[in-house]
Amino acid sequence: MAKFEFRLAKVLEYREMEESWAKAAYLEAKAAKISCEAGIVAIIEKRTQLLGSRVFTIEDRLTLEGALVRTDDEERAERAVLSVLEGDELAALDAWHSKRRELQTLMKLEEAALDLWTYEQNRIEQNELDEWATMRKAA
Repeated sequence: MAKFEFRLAKVLEYREMEESWAKAAYLEAKAAKISCEAGIVAIIEKRTQLLGSRVFTIEDRLTLEGALVRTDDEERAERAVLSVLEGDELAALDAWHSKRRELQTLMKLEEAALDLWTYEQNRIEQNELDEWATMRKAA
């Protein structure tokens, strides 16, 4: 019996690699977004800690005010980066889903080709058995 070979095996293999690359890109984008969110939480905790500190002199008050302004600027910058990273994450997710659909389409083609090949092999085998049975009756 012949061995099944899918004509588009190389394309299927390449699509599997593309899908895994797209998944890795999505996971990297998600990790970058999570890291940025953690940075924002750290900045908020730092601001909370600064607000909880005691101020006794005007100089301390001015230093505290400067530190609070810096943390506000840092948070604003991190939030801008976060919005870009969220867009990147969504784009990477869409790309991954697209590659996944392409891969599944080829996998369905492979299954259909295997079903057809199996049907043909069964038909050939049945024809050989019918011929053998006919030859045996004739003898």
